[in-house]
Amino acid sequence: MGFFNFLLIIVLFCMLLALQGKVGRLEETIKYLCRKINDYEKMAFRTPVVPGKAQQEASVENVVSPEVKPEEQTIVDSVQDKTVEVHADNLHQEQTTPEVKPSEVVQSPQNEFEKVVAQSQFQPKPQVQPQVQTPKVRVSEPKVVRESFDIQKALLGNVFNKIGALAIIIAMVIFIKLISPFFVITPMMKLIFGYVLGFGFLTSAFIVRRKDNMRNFSEVLLGTGFATLFITSYCGYSFLHIFNSITVLIIGGALLTSTYMIAEKMKTVSMLVIGLLGCYVAPIAIDVSSNNLFAYFIFVNALSLIFTLRNKHYKVVNLVNLSITLIGLLIAMLFEPVKAVIYPVLLWGVYLLYDLFRDKTDVVDNVLSAMNYTILTLFSLIMFHSAHDKLSLMFSIVGGIYFLLSIIFRVLKNEVYKGFENYIFVNAWLAIVFFLHDVHSVLAWALLGFIASILVVALKAHHLKFQVIVYYATVFLAALFAHSDGQLCLLAKYTPFLNIRTIVYLIPVILMMLSASMLRPIAAKTSNWMKFTGVSLFYIYLVGEVNSWLSSSSSAISSGGYRKFILFNILGFMYALNLKKIFLVTKSWLFNIPSYIFLVISLLCLVIGSFFGPVYDLPILNLRTVCYALAVISCLLFAKWDKADVFKFFGISLCYFWLGVECNGLIHKAHLDTSSRVFARAMLDVIIAILYALNLKKFSLKENALLYSIPSYVVFILAGLVLIASSYFYPSVYTPVFNLRFVAYVIAIIACMMYANWDKSDIYKCIAVILGFFLCHSESAGVPKIFGQGWQYLISLSWVLYSGIVTIVGIVKNRKYLISTGIVIIIMSILRIFLFDLAKVDALFKLIAFLALGIILMLVSYIYTAYKNKK
Repeated sequence: MGFFNFLLIIVLFCMLLALQGKVGRLEETIKYLCRKINDYEKMAFRTPVVPGKAQQEASVENVVSPEVKPEEQTIVDSVQDKTVEVHADNLHQEQTTPEVKPSEVVQSPQNEFEKVVAQSQFQPKPQVQPQVQTPKVRVSEPKVVRESFDIQKALLGNVFNKIGALAIIIAMVIFIKLISPFFVITPMMKLIFGYVLGFGFLTSAFIVRRKDNMRNFSEVLLGTGFATLFITSYCGYSFLHIFNSITVLIIGGALLTSTYMIAEKMKTVSMLVIGLLGCYVAPIAIDVSSNNLFAYFIFVNALSLIFTLRNKHYKVVNLVNLSITLIGLLIAMLFEPVKAVIYPVLLWGVYLLYDLFRDKTDVVDNVLSAMNYTILTLFSLIMFHSAHDKLSLMFSIVGGIYFLLSIIFRVLKNEVYKGFENYIFVNAWLAIVFFLHDVHSVLAWALLGFIASILVVALKAHHLKFQVIVYYATVFLAALFAHSDGQLCLLAKYTPFLNIRTIVYLIPVILMMLSASMLRPIAAKTSNWMKFTGVSLFYIYLVGEVNSWLSSSSSAISSGGYRKFILFNILGFMYALNLKKIFLVTKSWLFNIPSYIFLVISLLCLVIGSFFGPVYDLPILNLRTVCYALAVISCLLFAKWDKADVFKFFGISLCYFWLGVECNGLIHKAHLDTSSRVFARAMLDVIIAILYALNLKKFSLKENALLYSIPSYVVFILAGLVLIASSYFYPSVYTPVFNLRFVAYVIAIIACMMYANWDKSDIYKCIAVILGFFLCHSESAGVPKIFGQGWQYLISLSWVLYSGIVTIVGIVKNRKYLISTGIVIIIMSILRIFLFDLAKVDALFKLIAFLALGIILMLVSYIYTAYKNKK
């Protein structure tokens, strides 16, 4: 137990140093203690025990392990309860044990530690005075109180009162419309009650506002009061029939002006919003005609505009007014259309006058101007939806007014003209829609787009770039659906090139390319859009011309349709190449992404369409060859431009696929029966697939890319499986050795040896031996088909001879793959002879088979033993 007591002394000593604030010296102390532990272990286990040492250890144990002191118990309790904070200063005052300096520790003799422990027993015990003891004080962490007053304030102070105001307004409307069955309420009584209630709200608001904490509530009362007065005044005219139009106009103007003035004075928006809400709730809640409703809304918007010209920080109110006007009138017109065009024109004119005096660069005002134009256009479409000539005339007149104003504003250097010029082109677009048709509209839009691009360049009107894009996009779509003489221009059977389609397509294409050329220096993105649209429209035009040319020819329907398909694919490849070439100059994604899309689509269409094409008299000199050649060239060019192997892979694959298609065409033209044609197609496909796999493998060695390596293995395995499966299929006319199967097997075996040489693997050599075995089987199995079933034994004989030769060569040349493969084939030969030939072959042929088997086996055994003994 002395060793464990020594460890306990060390632990307590470390704790004592830590509690005395000697943490900074702990590292040197630990090193010293480690040395002491090593010395103690040596003395404990290697030296004899000194007689007086046990007593010394016992004395040390008694000194170091006294009863727990009160102050130490206090510390333990404080650590366990986590409620008392122990200060280092108090502990330093209470502790009287002398410090052990690092210099003393280092320079002390071997038994210095025992001396220090011995001296500690003579130190007087510290006097613990009651007043010095640290009392147990439970210090609880302050709780974070999350006040929920923000949410309550938002609900009780803002939301609820506004909801209450809205409820009061609705109640006022219901009261005015109420007809009581219990007592008579005259219209004048309703009017007086409404005014009393409204002014009561206003008076209460001014009284409540004297208190600083009630300002928000007073604003709600003010808004509610003005809303009540608005409703009462309007009902006095439209529903109670007490006021005439002039009177209610004066009252409404005074109330609305007062609302704006008080809102400006009190610097509040809440009251103004509630007041305007009352303005709009009154006519909507009460059944009025759409004409009167439109007139009322024009009046409210006019007063709002006059007020905001002076108070610019309330411009958002105009936006709210116009938005509510638009929504309210759309709802009202569902039930009763506006009969007079003067109302939307008046509203448009009011905001047009506002444009003359407003801030020219304010975003809200610019949005307001656009909304004003939108409302006029929308209501014009609703009112004259059945009279296209009137619509076109109105759009032309409005565009002319905007044209005059834009000239005046440009002279005055007012930035508002930019918005007006956009409205001019929109109106011109709409006028063409409702006035011109088909071909004429396409040409008109193309001409206006060209004019817009000239203005962008000449006047540096960059704000018209969007109009240029819109016009040419419209031309693109309109040209696709343009009709002439009841036929779609794109697919009509006109005389090629000399037809209306040339005018509809080529004139816009020329204008688009001219616009792209002009806009290139100052607006590159817009120029790219124009060039992309022009190139696309040109190739669509070529599709129409090809379709017209082949449809008018006297070729057969099937071949004519296939020629269309091939020519469309050729145009697809040309279009993809053209887009990619433009991308290399412009570096715009607008040309890059469509080039990939059309290349892939054209490749898929070409490959799929090759299975359904007719048989040509000239299998190689045909349009399909031209299309495949263009496809391969396209893939190689894409691979060169993008430095991507995937396009090169596509090009190589297309070459071999075209070779297979043309070979099948040659076989189809040959005078062969069905079985011979199927056999020849299968063997040619296998040969082409093996050559394709070898080519891919060769590229993988050069490029070191899995893109070529993995497909080469996959194609080669599939070709080998097809070749082995075809060993059991024979055409009606079959010549052993001199046939396509023999050629295919030879090529496959050569390919295996090449793979083995490239990959340094014997697995391909084993595959080559197996393929050679299937070649012997297929050729020997063909002999009975010519000379009769009596020659059936040749199959077993060929197995035995082939396996014997392979095994013997493997033994002589020390090739393990030949020995292993030969043994497997020998076992198969034995099984065949004993299980098949013994029952199915005549006695003579059985003899020959068994004899050959025995000779071969003996020969193989002898050669193997001889070579083994030599080694």
